[in-house]
Amino acid sequence: MRIQTRAAATLIMLAIAVPMAPPAWAARGTIRCESRNNNRNFCRVDTENTVTLRRQLSNSPCTRNRTWGFDRNGIWVDRGCRADFDFGRSSGNNSSNNNNAAIAAGILGALAIGAAIASSQPPNAQPVPPPPMVRPVPPPAWAVGTFQAWDSDFRRMVILDIARDGRVFLRDDAGRIVNQGAFRDGSVFWNSGSRSWLAREGPGVMLGDVDSGRHFNFRRS
Repeated sequence: MRIQTRAAATLIMLAIAVPMAPPAWAARGTIRCESRNNNRNFCRVDTENTVTLRRQLSNSPCTRNRTWGFDRNGIWVDRGCRADFDFGRSSGNNSSNNNNAAIAAGILGALAIGAAIASSQPPNAQPVPPPPMVRPVPPPAWAVGTFQAWDSDFRRMVILDIARDGRVFLRDDAGRIVNQGAFRDGSVFWNSGSRSWLAREGPGVMLGDVDSGRHFNFRRS
C-alpha cells in the first residue's frame, strides 16, 4: 500500500514538472476564413489577440469590425468577406504605438526589384524585352489616393499613389518614381514585370508581392 502511494505521488510530481504542449490549433500562422451565402462564419483558432488581413479573396469588401473581426478564440467574417488572415504575435502585426506608421521591411527592394536588375546590367548586355503592357481599370474608391509606409531596410518613407484611372506609382521619400504600374483585377501589374495584390486594410491598403510572398501595410496620408 505504501509503495502504491509513493508511485501515485511520483506521477503527480511529474505531471506538475513537465509542461503541457500547446494544442495544435494554437500554432501561429495563416488561416482562410470565408462567409458563405453572406452568412456570418467563425473560424476557431488561438489568435493571441493579434490578427491582420493578409489577402482579400472576395469581391465583397473585408472591412475590420464591419465584415470581419476577431477575439482570442478565433476570427469571424460576415456579408461575403473571404480572406486569408495572419494570426498570432509572430505574424508581424504591431500595436498602434508606432503612430499608425506601418513597419514594412524591404518595400523598395521587393516592389522595385525589376528596376534594380535593369540598372545592374553591363553596358553591352542584350536589353531585356519589356513585359506586356496591361491596360489599367479604375480601382474601387477605397484604393484611390496617396498612402505611406516606413521601409526599415532603406530607413525612409515609401509613397504609394493610386490614381482614379488605375495608374499606380511607387515613390521614394523625395518623390522620385521608383516603379509604376497598372491596377487590374485586384492586382498591380508593375512595369518592372512583377505583380502585387491589393487589399483593403482599415483606412489604408495592404500590398502583397506575389513573387516574394511579402506584404506591406500602407496608411492613407
